[in-house]
Amino acid sequence: MRASLRGFLLALALLLLAALPGALRADEDNVRDVVVVVRKQVAVEIPYRFGNVALGADIVKVVPLRDSQQLLLSGRVEGTTNLMIYDTRGVLRDELDVTVIPANLDRVMSSVQALLDDVEGLSFKIINDRVYIQGEVSLDEELSRVQELADREPLVESMVTLSPVAQRLIAGLIEQEIDEPGIHARLVNNRIILEGVAHSEAQMARAEAIARAYYPDVVNVLDLREVERIPGRARTLVVVVHFVELAKSLTHSWGIEWTPLALDDAEAFFQRDYGADGWAAATGYATATVSAFLPRLDQARSSGYARVLENPTVSVKSGDTATIFAGAEYPFLVNQGLSNTIEFKDIGIKLDVTPYAHGNNVDMDIGVTVTSLGEIAPNGYQSINKSELSTSQFCRAGESIVIGGLQRIQDSVDYNRVPYDAPEGGVFTLYRNKSYKKAKSQFLIFLTPQIHESSSSANREIKDQFHLDEVRQ
Repeated sequence: MRASLRGFLLALALLLLAALPGALRADEDNVRDVVVVVRKQVAVEIPYRFGNVALGADIVKVVPLRDSQQLLLSGRVEGTTNLMIYDTRGVLRDELDVTVIPANLDRVMSSVQALLDDVEGLSFKIINDRVYIQGEVSLDEELSRVQELADREPLVESMVTLSPVAQRLIAGLIEQEIDEPGIHARLVNNRIILEGVAHSEAQMARAEAIARAYYPDVVNVLDLREVERIPGRARTLVVVVHFVELAKSLTHSWGIEWTPLALDDAEAFFQRDYGADGWAAATGYATATVSAFLPRLDQARSSGYARVLENPTVSVKSGDTATIFAGAEYPFLVNQGLSNTIEFKDIGIKLDVTPYAHGNNVDMDIGVTVTSLGEIAPNGYQSINKSELSTSQFCRAGESIVIGGLQRIQDSVDYNRVPYDAPEGGVFTLYRNKSYKKAKSQFLIFLTPQIHESSSSANREIKDQFHLDEVRQ
């Protein structure tokens, strides 16, 4: 009867212990991994006086060295087991997870540890005849090193990841380098996710290429919405324009070599309303490139050989079009059958310029329209003279493109008369100049582009360096 009771109590105790698996193991903080090579010994330091030890699978030989507080483990066969260590009071203090490996795996693990010794945050463990590298690293370069080593060694597996802080940092760097307001990057499950809106296939391809330069695994979920004008940052150009009356004798001394506009990339159109004659032919319209224009202009002005009529300055993003108009709106009487109405038309110079920055060079699409008052028609209505040209020019930043031959003034009282109560701007006072009417001077347009990395620096350049009032007379 007593024997049966003892057997029942023992079975109950075992059942309770089975229900509490933690009771059979030491605290997780006190569980250590130990690797032993077959037919080699490892000494394990125990930082207290220990009593009994309990070994699971008999794959190692355990020799207690109590005087030196050590356990000597000798590998017998490959496998895994655990070793429980009790203190002298019989309390479970530590547990060792013991792995016995073949000699070749030991060499692999030693080699891996030596190669990655300078990388912080790594741990090494042998599971099922494989060396596993675990932990978190702070740099993408370190992650690449670990992965390359794992790819090269067949017995090595990597479970290393980037730390959350490093993931956010890399995603931020990618987004900053892409520098497109609608494109964002984030790192999810060790993959860079590109999301947002791209406005061209080239923009999408550029964003993905930048992301892959920082991180190998990139998932592109960008939405492509192509538009004619791509928003976002670009290099900015400041285009300084001078409408100048210049003595003809200076064109040679300035080194201006005219190129006629009768080229494949240039078009010219000349008309005069109501069929009047007197306008220059297309071959008389030309362009040229001038270096060091502003110092030469200042010298010519001070010597009386040049007069700046207008000096507009504009900043524009590379690839966009800037429009400049110098002139005024004038009223014209229009016959509408039984009644007359007043319509306003622009009289003056309209300049459209689209600059493209290429390194330290500038490619410009230029369109110029010049309108002026013509003769009074027989029916008493005012006629309008008009000339247009479009061309593409290429120059270094800081050089000036000059366009000439846009106006030919007739020595006519009607033509040179400024309308009543009209504002007498610089362009219109040109018509009263006797030297111009007698062909001793000529009307030229100079365009000088400068390249800036941002709109703020371009606008600061205009504010600080181009004092517009100082160049007008």
